[in-house]
Amino acid sequence: MSRLASKTAAAAISLSLLIIFRGCMDMAPNHRDFYKGNIELLGEIHGSEPNIRLNYIDLTIDMSKPPSELTRKLGIEISPGKIIALNEIDVNLLSSLAKPDPVPDMMSGEPIAGEAIYRLDGYNIWVAMRKPITLQLGNNAKAVIWDMPRHKRYVMPLSGEDVAELFGAPDRQRDTFQY
Repeated sequence: MSRLASKTAAAAISLSLLIIFRGCMDMAPNHRDFYKGNIELLGEIHGSEPNIRLNYIDLTIDMSKPPSELTRKLGIEISPGKIIALNEIDVNLLSSLAKPDPVPDMMSGEPIAGEAIYRLDGYNIWVAMRKPITLQLGNNAKAVIWDMPRHKRYVMPLSGEDVAELFGAPDRQRDTFQY
């Protein structure tokens, strides 16, 4: 290969890499994480400012902490017309609704003593030492959360408007780009 051809190839590669990396740096965020107290929502951002549309596909509530004013008003619909307040969820209730699955250790794969996951349609509830510790609602039309005092029903996934109405402003949020 001649010197000119070598320099031309090197320049073309450099220009290509610059375009690729510059493109990656300019990628607009497409995911939003919303945090408020013991509540975390993972969402997708569609469109661009000022016309973005949010679609929250995952809601996780840390139930190991004392209930907040916000979580005290929430309930889940475990079947049409059957709503349970979050503060009423306990192992006895869960055992009447579903069979527990063991939680495997990440390293050994062996079940962790005293831990289980109760899987209801649209919900996963992790339990440790007979106490609910985490409630997760996924991107599943069967997952429904209720604002109990207002008798208002929200079906997953939640829109940005739903989240603002149900939870108010976040304590913090993070926008990221994910492939």
